[in-house]
Amino acid sequence: MLRFNQEDFNRKAQHIIDTVVKPQVEKYEKAKLKQNKKLIKMSYKPNLEEITFCFSQEGNCVDSRSDQYEEIKVRVVSSLGLDSDDSGFFVIKTEQWAFNDIQEFSEMMQRVQDALDAALKNNPHK
Repeated sequence: MLRFNQEDFNRKAQHIIDTVVKPQVEKYEKAKLKQNKKLIKMSYKPNLEEITFCFSQEGNCVDSRSDQYEEIKVRVVSSLGLDSDDSGFFVIKTEQWAFNDIQEFSEMMQRVQDALDAALKNNPHK
C-alpha cells in the first residue's frame, strides 16, 4: 500500500500553484486585459491595417527587353492590424527584381522599415 504524507503533499501542491499556475494565470489575465483595452480603443479610432510599397526600376540587361521595367511590391500586414501589433509581416511580391549587391536590397528594405516606423509613431491606440 502506497503511503504519503498529506501535509507534505499539500505543501508541494501549493508551491506548484504559487510558482507555476498563479503566474501563468496572471500573465494570461494581463494579456487579455491589454487585448480588451485595444479592442475598446479600436472601436472609435481608425486602425492602420496594412501598408504597401511599390518600387520600380528599369529591367536588367540580361533577362529583360530594353523597354521593360521591374516592379516589386512590399506589403506590411498583420491579422490584428499594424496599430495593434506595432509591426507586421513583410510580404514581397514580384515577377522579377534584379540587384547588383545585397546592400541595394537592404537599403530598399530599410526605407520600408523607416516608413513603417514613421507611420506607427503617432499610433492613436497607444
